[in-house]
Amino acid sequence: MKLEFKKQQILTLIILAVLFGSSSITNLGSSEIPLDSAIEKLRYVLILTALMTLLLLSRFDIWGFPKKQLPLIIVWILLGFISVISGVVNDDLVSVRDGLWFMIISPMIFFYSLPKLMKQYANFLLATSLFLGLLPYIVMSLLLHPINQFQGHSDASYAGVFPNPNDLGFTSVTMASGLFIILIGSLSAKKRLWYILPIILCLIFLFVIIILANARTSLIAFFGMLSIFMWRLFQKSGFLIKFVNSIALSISAILLLADEQFYLFFLNNLNQLQDKDGLSGREYIWNKTFEDVKLLGNGADYFELNFGLGGHNTIINTLGTIGIIAAFLMLFLASLSIFYAYLYFKTHSKTDHYAIAPLVITICFWITSMGEGMFSALGTAMTVAYFLCIGIIVA
Repeated sequence: MKLEFKKQQILTLIILAVLFGSSSITNLGSSEIPLDSAIEKLRYVLILTALMTLLLLSRFDIWGFPKKQLPLIIVWILLGFISVISGVVNDDLVSVRDGLWFMIISPMIFFYSLPKLMKQYANFLLATSLFLGLLPYIVMSLLLHPINQFQGHSDASYAGVFPNPNDLGFTSVTMASGLFIILIGSLSAKKRLWYILPIILCLIFLFVIIILANARTSLIAFFGMLSIFMWRLFQKSGFLIKFVNSIALSISAILLLADEQFYLFFLNNLNQLQDKDGLSGREYIWNKTFEDVKLLGNGADYFELNFGLGGHNTIINTLGTIGIIAAFLMLFLASLSIFYAYLYFKTHSKTDHYAIAPLVITICFWITSMGEGMFSALGTAMTVAYFLCIGIIVA
């Protein structure tokens, strides 16, 4: 499939980038350093504006029901329904609101309207806008907090503009997911080396950033996506030569640009990743959540009231807030979305070079979900991208 962009596709790309970028503003705050209320309002304004503009471009074509992969849709709607019931039982308006969003609003937007708007360009638009939308965070991190300022601190993790280094890791691996999709698609489309080289160079750079941030979950997600790439690499013999050449040129460029102090800093952070203490205290939160488990959960404020922070795991978050039924549904959702993402790739890979997108993003989403609560009404760019991937699969 040859991509021929018109004004509508370019505008859609820009607005999607704004949507992904504005969703991730939440990463600029933490439990220790809460996000300023004015910035929170700006985030919601930007998200609402982006979504309304996308709906306007689609001419508000929101009425319909996906006809493919019904088990996935049924589990999704049941999850929203249980959230509503849990909210009523626990007198929790947040769970009721989120449940209605999952049952009604998000399917209308992400499963029906946006896939129809994006059409055959969906996977490429998704991957490219995901990278472009988060790029300002990395650029501003490097400009405002140069890496060389941290090279003298042996116990420091590079955080850039984020209060928590893990948020820099999540941002980097989310950008990497878009790049992996573009890289696999470019090799499938037999793009020239000059086109592929910058993509690989950016991926290596993001890998370095993840190491410097000591973000273990993001590193695991990066290797998960790398495994998908390697799987595709050895399926196509023509991939291998271009890949090896690109890696050689990319490493040569890094060796020429970086200094000795940077290498020492990088190796020190690599050692810190290996020496990190187990689950960094997460096991206490997880064990306590299992002790307090209820059929319909303990309400949306359970983790904040008991620990002062989140559950650091999507399934644990669900278990603590809306209960054991929802947690099982979440496990079904994870399994079904991975299965159908793979099925989508096998079905569309011959007609769409970028059909790997739902599989790459779904794998990245659920791996990062091991270390943070990723599933929420809006969440970050990765959450929104996952919603869109399900829409692409069922459209």
